[in-house]
Amino acid sequence: MTPQNPQISPDGAYWWDGQAWRPMPAHGAPAPVEPGQPELTRPSWLPDEAQVPGAPSQTPAAAPSAVTTQDPIATASELPAPVAQMAPPQWMPQAQPSTSRTPVMVAAVAVIALMASGVGLWAWQQSANQSQTAAVANPSQTATPSTAGSPLASPTVARALTAQLAGDYCPVAHPGNAACWKGSFFNTGPQIGKLAMIFVTDPPYSDWFAHHANGTLSGFYTSPGCDVDPAHSRIVCGAVSSNAQIDVYLGGDVTTRGTFTYAVKFADISSGSSVYVNQHSDGTHDVVSWREVIT
Repeated sequence: MTPQNPQISPDGAYWWDGQAWRPMPAHGAPAPVEPGQPELTRPSWLPDEAQVPGAPSQTPAAAPSAVTTQDPIATASELPAPVAQMAPPQWMPQAQPSTSRTPVMVAAVAVIALMASGVGLWAWQQSANQSQTAAVANPSQTATPSTAGSPLASPTVARALTAQLAGDYCPVAHPGNAACWKGSFFNTGPQIGKLAMIFVTDPPYSDWFAHHANGTLSGFYTSPGCDVDPAHSRIVCGAVSSNAQIDVYLGGDVTTRGTFTYAVKFADISSGSSVYVNQHSDGTHDVVSWREVIT
């Protein structure tokens, strides 16, 4: 049915139904329904973009859209270029490298350090063992020709007074030569009240003061507190504390030709009697001895 006051084309052959142009019906009769519509001539007044009234629509019916299921995890190639290649904004903190390896690396370094220290300790022990073996095979000769024991000390006998004894002499050959003896005493036992270095005068030893004149002590090499006592063939010093050392340097002029053996023994004379140092159970004690040949 044609609405009242419809919009009619300029030639009066068409009217606008609100959606398309339709041919005007004949007066008093409805428009015949044709099974097919012939091709219509496009009116000159119709714009190019408008459809010819009565012409079938040129737009194909939209096919029903297929329902597709999208993989919820899209790869970078499937994402739009701006999303796949977008750089993180500058305000976003940079991702820090994983620290899960740090404890493992620290542990590995610690193990290597322990292995290195263990190898170093093993090498040091091997070196020490080799040094000890060499020392046993080739003991160092610390004793001088002028040092001797008479008799040898027994390691099983306890000694009330103990010390390390040593001595050196100046080789001489003729009467008038200046002879000397350097004695050393290191106290390894209890304190000694008054130390005496006594020259042995009994055979097989000779009295040093009987074959040398002008026996004196050198003040430069002798420890303070020591004096010569020729009348008793001895050198007397003061008290000697434990782990203390006494040195003497006795000089004199040779007066007698011959071959002589001299010896010195050490004792504490603070009680009025001699208590010998390095005393043995058989009554003997250590001495320091030397030999002179005067021609």
